[in-house]
Amino acid sequence: MWCYTFVWCISSVSFVFLWQGLALNLVTFLLVCLLSKKGGWQFFVYFVVQSTASLLFLILSQTSYAVVPLLLSSVFMMKAGVVPLHNWFVSSSKKGGWQFFVQLSTLQKLIPLWLCISLYKELPASFFWSWDKPVMLVVITGLVFGLFSALQTLSIFMLMVYSSLSYSSWLICSCLVSADLYFLFMVVYCLILWAVYFLITAEGGTIKNRMASFFTYGSIKVTAFFLAMLFLAGFPPTPLFFLKIYIMKYFVVSQWWVVGFVLMAFSVVSYFYYMRVLLSWFLLTPLKDYKS
Repeated sequence: MWCYTFVWCISSVSFVFLWQGLALNLVTFLLVCLLSKKGGWQFFVYFVVQSTASLLFLILSQTSYAVVPLLLSSVFMMKAGVVPLHNWFVSSSKKGGWQFFVQLSTLQKLIPLWLCISLYKELPASFFWSWDKPVMLVVITGLVFGLFSALQTLSIFMLMVYSSLSYSSWLICSCLVSADLYFLFMVVYCLILWAVYFLITAEGGTIKNRMASFFTYGSIKVTAFFLAMLFLAGFPPTPLFFLKIYIMKYFVVSQWWVVGFVLMAFSVVSYFYYMRVLLSWFLLTPLKDYKS
C-alpha cells in the first residue's frame, strides 16, 4: 500500500492528485501505527502536523505568486521534519520509540524530500539570485544542528534521532545531484538504519538490558552492532562513505566550494560523536553496570 502511494505521488500530473496521494500515505501510515497497538500522543502530533501541512499545500497550490514554490517546499520540509521545522520530529521520536522513529526517518521522508527539491527548482532565477541559495541554507543548517545536538548526548537512540536530521541534509544534496543517487542513498540509509533497529530490539527489554545482552550472548552480536554503527556513520570503505564522496565531488566540480567544504568537515566531525557514543557503551557501561 505504501508503494502504491509513493508511485501515486511521483506520477501525479496535478497538485490535487498529489494532495490525494499524500493524504492516502498519511492514512496508510497511521493504520500501520494503530495496528501495532502502541498509539499515543506521538501519533496525534504526527497527524496534526501532517494534516496542517497538507492543508497548507492545498491552499498554496491554488495561488500563482512567484514565492509559492518556496512556500510549498517549506511545507514539505515540515512534513519531513527537516531543520528548522524539526521540533515535532524530535519530540514524537522520543515518545514513539525505535520503530516509530525508524519509519519516520526512512519511508515517511522519501516522498516529502523529493517533492521539496522538485519545487525548489521551480523558483524564478531572480529569486534569491538562484534557486539553490535557500536549499544550501537548509543543508548547512541541518548539518550544524544535527552535529551540535549529537555532541550533547550519550544515548544511542538520541544519536540516531539527531543524525537523522543531518542525513536529511545529505539526502537533499543527493537529490540535487540526480534522482538515481537520491533513491540509492535512501535505500542504503534505510537498510543500515533498519539493521541497527533489529539488532537493538531483538532481545526486548530496556535499552540497557539490550546492550547487556550483546555482551552476555557472545561476540557475534557485538561485532554486528558495532559494524552497523560504523556503516551508519559512513566510515571508509562503507557504501555511505563512497556516496558522500561522490556528492562532495559534485559540489566541488559545480563550484559550490563552501557547501563541499561544509559537507566534508561535518562528515569528519560526525565520526567523533559516533565513536564517542560507541566507546561509552562498549567500554564504560559494561564495566560499570554489568560487572559489579
